[in-house]
Amino acid sequence: DGVVYMQGVTFYGAQALTTVNIGSGLAILAGGQDFAWIKTLTSINVDAANTSFASIDGVLYNKAISTLLSYPAGKVGTSYTSPSTVTSTAYTVFGGVINLLTADLSSVSTLASQAFMDATSIQEVIFGDSLTVVSYQTFQSASALRKVTFGSALTLIQDSAFYANDRLYCIIYGGSDSTIQNYTYGNGIVPVTSSSNCLANPAITLSNSTISGTIGTPINSYTIASSGGAVATYSISPSIYYIPGLSFSTSTGIISGTPLYASSAQSFTVTATNAADIATRTLTIVVRPIPVPFFNSLTKPTMNLREGKYVCTAGTYEFGYTIGGVIDAGTSGRVTPSKYTYYLLINGVADSALTVTTADATTAWNLTKPSSGSLISCTIAVTVNSLSVGALSTENTDGVAAAQSAQSAGIKTAEATYKAAAKAIPVTYLNLIRSFSKIWKEQTDAARAFYYVTLERIKASGSSTKISETLLAREFLNTAKLQSEVQYSVAKKAAYDEKDKATKAAIEAKTDAIAKAKATYGTYIESIVHGVRSRKGIIDQMLSELRVTDLGHPH
Repeated sequence: DGVVYMQGVTFYGAQALTTVNIGSGLAILAGGQDFAWIKTLTSINVDAANTSFASIDGVLYNKAISTLLSYPAGKVGTSYTSPSTVTSTAYTVFGGVINLLTADLSSVSTLASQAFMDATSIQEVIFGDSLTVVSYQTFQSASALRKVTFGSALTLIQDSAFYANDRLYCIIYGGSDSTIQNYTYGNGIVPVTSSSNCLANPAITLSNSTISGTIGTPINSYTIASSGGAVATYSISPSIYYIPGLSFSTSTGIISGTPLYASSAQSFTVTATNAADIATRTLTIVVRPIPVPFFNSLTKPTMNLREGKYVCTAGTYEFGYTIGGVIDAGTSGRVTPSKYTYYLLINGVADSALTVTTADATTAWNLTKPSSGSLISCTIAVTVNSLSVGALSTENTDGVAAAQSAQSAGIKTAEATYKAAAKAIPVTYLNLIRSFSKIWKEQTDAARAFYYVTLERIKASGSSTKISETLLAREFLNTAKLQSEVQYSVAKKAAYDEKDKATKAAIEAKTDAIAKAKATYGTYIESIVHGVRSRKGIIDQMLSELRVTDLGHPH
């Protein structure tokens, strides 16, 4: 609060100052530039009790907010509009700003020198109709400056107002003063009357964001579409020379050429530039080794005899490309060809008269029967990706087909025999049980009849042996019943056992028949069937013998 006077350039060259707080006593800023070019400074604050100065959002003004004194060079924010009460600025008011992009000073009528000197971030400044003079060094070294709007009252631009403004591309002037219209602004700029007449920013799109090339093959690049202002020049970063064989056109932005070496994916930035601005797009380039085609046979073709015809069926194939020794999944696959050329071979010699190109996956044709025992096979010739594979089927003799037919017939006969035998077993078992039940009943009835006859005889004789004979008869009855029940149980178990044996025998007969049919291709089928029938006869005889029984003497 006790500081009342500052001479000028007080903090010039400060490297770390971020905040200035002005107390209530400061009354005079004598020399100006006290806070200019301090890139770390973000705010200047004034005590509300100060009667000479004020601050709004960290920007310094006089108390009446009529003069803009200092905009901190490091202040956060990209745009600034002066309050409507501001009519003048102090010396180097925006000197060295690093974040500010646009400044609207439409209310300012008096602009002090060096207002935007060294303001490396400023791109656009707008002045109103009240400004008459652009002061000395106003935009000197404002390297990012692109666009300035002047009001109709402007009549003078002082020396070095525009100096080292390499990106300046548009001056908007609504007045008629020839001095302003004919001023040398640099970059060949001629003032235009409205912003819509300024060169538009470049706006580009690439038809492809990825280029996939192959060693030794000219690349298919991309096309560039620009919906903005005309592009003056193109560039690419990093240099395209990192991929030998390719080149980049700075006039069209197109990559061309034939890559010489393989390259993993690399990212590049394509930049389009005009006086207004730049536009960028990211591009990825990858160069693959030369693909090497491969074609393999996975399964062999087959040669069979069906319905009196020889049939040659194609196998399965694997095809595609290897890139750098690795199979490229995107180009590889498996296929059973639908078009191929096949040859019939008899004893290893191709019968050229039967060479056929077909559109069918499987083809059969009539053949004059070759000599007995001839080896018959076929070869398949398939071409994919310019590679051909010839695969030979397994050789078959002429007799194999006949043996296969006999085998099939033998197995069929064995199945029928087994089913018939298996079907007869339950019927035989039930008949046997019924016979046992009948025999058991007859034995029991006979024993009971003998018992009652004995009792009647005892009663009629009045013999003293009545009691003992009665007991004897009853004992005989009980013994007979017990024997009959025991024999029934034994016979029933025997019936079950024989049923199991018969079933097992039928199954063994079937299994033997099939195994021998497969092993000998039908040679033993008739003998196997005969064996099955013989076993069935033995089983029937055994079951028949079980029906013949005597009390106490089962066979």
